[in-house]
Amino acid sequence: METDNFKTDLEKIQFLLEADAELRLGLLVAEGKLELVTEELPAEERPKYITNFIGSKQKLVDWIWGNTPEDAESVFDAFSGSSVVGYMYKTKGLRVFSNDRLSYCYHAARAIVENNNTRLSEKDIEGLLKDHNSEAGTFIQKTYHGIFFKNDVLALLDVLRANIDALSGTKKSMALFALGKTCMSGGGFGHFSSTTKGGQRHYTTESFIEHYRDNLYRINALVFDNGKENKAFNGDILDIAPKVKADLVYFDPPYATEFSSTNYEKYYHFVEGLMDYWKDKEIDHTKKIRNYKIEDTGVTPATAKQFFTDFLTASKHIPNWLISYRDNAYPTESEIKGLIADLGKESRMKSKDHKYQLAGKNRQGDPSNAKERLFVCADAGEDDAGLSAVANMEDIADLSHDADFDPDVLSAIAGKTENILVTGFIGNKHFIMNWIDKNFPKDAKSLFDAFSGGANVAYFYKRKGLRVITNDIMRYPYHIARAVIENNTETLSDEELEALIEKHSDAGTFTTDTFYGYYYTKPILQFLDTVWANARKLKGYKKDIALAALGHTCKAKAVFGMFNRSKMNRTRNISDLAEGYRSSSIGNIPISEFVTAFKKYVRQINGLVYDNGQENKAHNCDVLKILPEVKADVIYCDPPYITEFLRNDYEDYYHFVEGLMTRWEGKEILDTPRHNFASRTKYDKDSIRELLGNVVTAAAKNFPHILISYRDKAFPTEKEMKEMVSGSFGDVKVKRIAVEYNIVKKESDAGGKYANELLFIGKKTSAGAAKAGREDDDILDAIADSDFKMKTQKNSQITLGHSILHRWYAAGWDSEGKNETTTWTREQVVTEHTRLHKLALERNLVFSFIPGSVDETLPDELKKQIKEKFEQSNAAAASVQTHPENHTTIIGDIRLDGVNLLAAEGISLSDNNVAGDKEFSFILTHAGPNKNGDYFNVEELSARHQTAINKKIDLKHSQDFTDIVGGVIASDFVQEGEKAWVECVGELYTNDNINSRLAYKLIKKGIITQVSMECDYEEGECSICGKRVRTKADYCIHLKKYKGGEFKGQPVYEILHGITFTGLGLLDRKGADENARIKQVAEKHTNEGGSNGMDSENKNPETEETEAAKNKAPGGGGDNSARLKELEKENKDLKAKLDEVQKELDKLREEQAAAARRTRSEKLVKEMENRGIEFEGDDDRETELKRLAGLTDDAFSATEAAVKRVKKPKDQKEEPNPDENPEDEDKKKEKDKKQPPKKSKADSGGGMSADADVRPFDVEDGDKPLEEKLKSGFMAAYNERVGADN
Repeated sequence: METDNFKTDLEKIQFLLEADAELRLGLLVAEGKLELVTEELPAEERPKYITNFIGSKQKLVDWIWGNTPEDAESVFDAFSGSSVVGYMYKTKGLRVFSNDRLSYCYHAARAIVENNNTRLSEKDIEGLLKDHNSEAGTFIQKTYHGIFFKNDVLALLDVLRANIDALSGTKKSMALFALGKTCMSGGGFGHFSSTTKGGQRHYTTESFIEHYRDNLYRINALVFDNGKENKAFNGDILDIAPKVKADLVYFDPPYATEFSSTNYEKYYHFVEGLMDYWKDKEIDHTKKIRNYKIEDTGVTPATAKQFFTDFLTASKHIPNWLISYRDNAYPTESEIKGLIADLGKESRMKSKDHKYQLAGKNRQGDPSNAKERLFVCADAGEDDAGLSAVANMEDIADLSHDADFDPDVLSAIAGKTENILVTGFIGNKHFIMNWIDKNFPKDAKSLFDAFSGGANVAYFYKRKGLRVITNDIMRYPYHIARAVIENNTETLSDEELEALIEKHSDAGTFTTDTFYGYYYTKPILQFLDTVWANARKLKGYKKDIALAALGHTCKAKAVFGMFNRSKMNRTRNISDLAEGYRSSSIGNIPISEFVTAFKKYVRQINGLVYDNGQENKAHNCDVLKILPEVKADVIYCDPPYITEFLRNDYEDYYHFVEGLMTRWEGKEILDTPRHNFASRTKYDKDSIRELLGNVVTAAAKNFPHILISYRDKAFPTEKEMKEMVSGSFGDVKVKRIAVEYNIVKKESDAGGKYANELLFIGKKTSAGAAKAGREDDDILDAIADSDFKMKTQKNSQITLGHSILHRWYAAGWDSEGKNETTTWTREQVVTEHTRLHKLALERNLVFSFIPGSVDETLPDELKKQIKEKFEQSNAAAASVQTHPENHTTIIGDIRLDGVNLLAAEGISLSDNNVAGDKEFSFILTHAGPNKNGDYFNVEELSARHQTAINKKIDLKHSQDFTDIVGGVIASDFVQEGEKAWVECVGELYTNDNINSRLAYKLIKKGIITQVSMECDYEEGECSICGKRVRTKADYCIHLKKYKGGEFKGQPVYEILHGITFTGLGLLDRKGADENARIKQVAEKHTNEGGSNGMDSENKNPETEETEAAKNKAPGGGGDNSARLKELEKENKDLKAKLDEVQKELDKLREEQAAAARRTRSEKLVKEMENRGIEFEGDDDRETELKRLAGLTDDAFSATEAAVKRVKKPKDQKEEPNPDENPEDEDKKKEKDKKQPPKKSKADSGGGMSADADVRPFDVEDGDKPLEEKLKSGFMAAYNERVGADN
């Protein structure tokens, strides 16, 4: 038997299993479970597309999809084969272009990929299945007499092929695809390269027609419309590829391996000839398989590299590539990588292990372990921008984290080994530390690492014995530095480590409540809450070790070590993600894996702790604030890079870890898909230039040497940086080293990948020191000058001096602390303020306070000295009047847009003398669609509008409780003709907070005119297909891609069911419902008669509508606060009870489901034992029970089917089926007597050999291994299924 295409028996069995699955689906027709489909089926009802084509990626489609670029909208399947991958992409909503040079593959792609709506009718199928046709030829039965099929089946094929010619277009392709697919099944391992008995199909004419009908039915059922204009081609890849425009091309080329060459046309010559009835094909009668003469020799080791070069070059214009391949093939992996790079693509290689136990041996005489490869390629700059400019980070970022090493060994060699990676921080300099050290001042005894990050540079010089001071504005790097730089002796014991992970009754649930559904799983978030709470009980550096390890763990388990993606903006199901994503923060990491990682990082940090004999120190503040306080021989700066390719924003990349360090204390979490907060490390070209300029200038005052790590193609430019350093230090040198950045933008255009890492080395000279001193003199002179102007001139324009020191408090600063003349932050102003006040006191200079303000940012002792001086100065200037508006103090973070507008209008925010809370009426929402694609029907609004009562009114849907400015007190459903809406009355709490007063005044002035509702809903329904979903993850393709837009000219809406209004936001612009607006503003106050009245300026006829809406609220009109509180309490109690009932119900359902799974698993295990499968013991049996209980329904059914194929021992009788009627059993026995049993192939001794483990000289002891039993049972069942003869 010629089976060179299968290297192992295991591979043969796998192939047969796929073919058998296809046959088993065929039985559905006979059992009445599969019917002719004449219209598109819902996705969940469509049959699975199964193929037995050699090299099919049937089992790898999820892996391939998981590595597909998220933004790809179209794909070119260049070697489509059986179209398994192309069809998968079609189901995912991509536009698909397919190509294959084989006609059979073209018809397959045309039938199920290109075809969106054509189906065969019952009449078409009956015409195809006719067993007589006067137009039929005899070519097949004459040419292939005695091979591949029985002679009567060969004659039938002549007729069936003639029947197909009555069709045309897509229907003809569907019929040809079905006929070819049927021919491949039925035995012979699916191909036509053998004429031995093993290559013979076992069809009868009846079973062939039955299977052919089944394939026609199934192909009909596979047809669906994905809303895209898909296309199939049948040509040479070199001709087709240049014409296709797509986002992605998928290559699954023929493999030329160490074991064989590949020629699909030869394997499938019979089916390929059948497509055009061997038109213009010359049969080679010298060959036993009678293939036609094929000019293409296929892909061989000698031709493989040129073949790859040609088709990759032809596809160069397509930005993204996926290349399926395997090891031990030609060209080699390194050759492929070289070809990819030569064509301007970045590439990463993914692998999947496949172990083959060869029947023979490979060239080295050892069994072969094979790997499936997937090259993921993209144009430079096409990959995720957030990953850009991370030099070699994909390879080395977490090298020490993921490596298995003994922390105790590391501790023993700390301070003596070569460069150690402390933290895989973005942009870390671990990989060039030896180069930096060559340019480090040799006589330096101390170092200040101003942007310490992962502390890799600081730790390098701590090991060298220097006194090290670090600083970073972020808390996570600060805890790292305290743990391994400042800390010389303390470590966490095993007992303390175990205590860290023990449950804490007062741990709180902030992390869990806030980030569940965004990052990690609920158990992991609960673990983070627990560890954080336990860490707070630790003292000193132990707490830092715990928090640093917690940060390491979160980062290591995040996508690429960062948090620029969350589950909220994930576009695929977890099962569709690549393996690396599934085990990340946006997937489902087992809690045990997370805990193990945390323990590992604690031990790792313990191992890094050692005493270098120096008093090291870590700081956590703005670099400009700490610079005047630190003195060292060298200052080293590794600032964020703002390049032509990206802006590095470290706090944003690590926002989850950074927030976790303090459990987000003082941080306003934004309502974004990532739940991040405003970053302090976000720079642009101008702000980074100013920061670096200020750092260099300040550094020159305290440090004799400066080293700045930098890179080319950055801002400021290399020239600007050099001038900056030389201006303050005098002497500057620039060193450079070539580096390779893994993923950057515009690599081919701007040289982003192969770049130069720069090192600016500044040494202070007398000229540099003199300049620094002159700058201070100039500033102090300017202060004196501007201070004089402030005392003698009203409304003077201040541009220097005191304006620099006091801008935060002076008129002109907005709520974010910005000023039109500077981009300094408040911290920078305070730092410079303090430093210059100290200098002024040293030089006996006096300048005044701004009237009405007290600068609490200065140190107490300094503040006391300054106040004494100020009293003298201010007494002399007592007669001077200063315009009050120049000195308004706005302290805090005012979040309201429109503050400046209020100032211009003359509205006082401190106006607290208005009587009573304010009321206003508004339209909450209308029936029908809004711009977001949400649709409210009349029935829902009529029944549910009162859920708005007692709900909050806030500013712009803010989630901060301080932005709640009122509540809804009444609601009414209004319907006039075809129009319907919800009208409400809201109350602003103007007597309670400033924000409510501001909202009231903005509404009165007409600045706020719009409202936008917030609501929850139980189910959404697609307006196109009618599918109902409970989560957005289950959206149909219409809602997922077209919600709020159109699909084929029809508007796409999500119809909301079970709505509950949760509040509304006040807007200064139009919201999703443009007609949701504020109608009227009223003031609730009491006149002398005790009645409520409107503001005099707002009295109008609509007052009656407002009161009517209020009176329709539960409890009637007037003062209904008691009734509202009663209803609120009742509602709260009911919700609590409902939650308890739901939890109990869920628990019962889970217990019932678990019991059912256990019962069916127990039944299957008993069946396995009945069929001779033995377990090593009770533990082994219990393990198998648990495994079976954890299987999905589909997986369990497949396992059950496989077990039932295993033949029982000869001395064991079939157990009666308790569900079977005894009378039916008797009839079955009677039928068996009348029909003599068929002998299976296994019975005749012609079964496949089992030598997977290569066991020479095995003794036949009559007890076959499980693998042999499974194979024998399978082969027997298989031959019976296809109707094998004796």
